[in-house]
Amino acid sequence: MHTLMLDENNAMVEYLGAAGQTNALKLFRQYQCAYSADLSTSELEDTLRILKYLREGQKDQAIYNLEQHLSQYASLLCNSYGGLNTTNRERVNVEPLAQARDYLVMYPHPEWGTNTARAVNAVLRMAGEQPKK
Repeated sequence: MHTLMLDENNAMVEYLGAAGQTNALKLFRQYQCAYSADLSTSELEDTLRILKYLREGQKDQAIYNLEQHLSQYASLLCNSYGGLNTTNRERVNVEPLAQARDYLVMYPHPEWGTNTARAVNAVLRMAGEQPKK
């Protein structure tokens, strides 16, 4: 499966290897592993917390946490998208971002502020989507 991240990773590994940058390659691999471990730990914790809330009948808390998660990942996508070159931006599916925006307009969440909404609309404009007011 080819993804933008995997393709960029392979290009960097190939470049560093060909340039003989073994120390940089080792540091990059450590960074990748640390990032994946941190993300996986965080995702496992969040998922387990939400499942616990659902099992205990705390539906509202589970929804709150899922919406918080949605808002955080929308912000993360906005922060990352701007750093991509045009070719890589074209490979990013921004439809989930538009759907997140639409959802959080219908069901406002305290963490979905005007700054996040502006950032989402800016990304959607860059991607050629029509932002909602």
